Amino acid sequence: MKKPGPQVGVGVMVLKRGEVLMGVRDGSHGKGKWSFPGGTMELLESWEETAIRELQEETGIEVSNISFLCVANTTRYAEEFPEKHYLHIGLIADWKEGDAQVREPEKCKQWKWFSFEELPEPMFEMTKFMVLSYMRGIIYADRDPTKAIEEEYDKGETKEEIRTYFKNFFLEKSKNRYND
Repeated sequence: MKKPGPQVGVGVMVLKRGEVLMGVRDGSHGKGKWSFPGGTMELLESWEETAIRELQEETGIEVSNISFLCVANTTRYAEEFPEKHYLHIGLIADWKEGDAQVREPEKCKQWKWFSFEELPEPMFEMTKFMVLSYMRGIIYADRDPTKAIEEEYDKGETKEEIRTYFKNFFLEKSKNRYND
């Protein structure tokens, strides 16, 4: 009997003129939480191919400048869903064209662009990790540090730090990503 192993999940922080695309999950884990687009890597795909495929399947948008953001080993949902052990790859990309549409209503209820100062709640744990990874330069976390970083996101002072950081530094840090 083959033992199940971890899956590889790819999340994409899509940037568009100082905003980020998020959707309300309706899948098996994280239901009802806001999340960046993404999904499970298929056999022989690269991270970038997974990101492009998932964005097309879920939203219909096209992106450019795909790059690595972070990686995390997460077993966050394994108690409720034993098969949900993921190696999460966080990527960042620039919106290129297209209007975000709900193309998989069984997985996502809506897509919306948000400024980083007004991120929605509740938020999917790996999305929290990606936001703090971007802000603090954390590129890797194993199981326990990943959980601690996700929990840190929910603290009031951390949320204020995030709003202040993105209000003051995000556009400056990312200005080279935009070509328009």
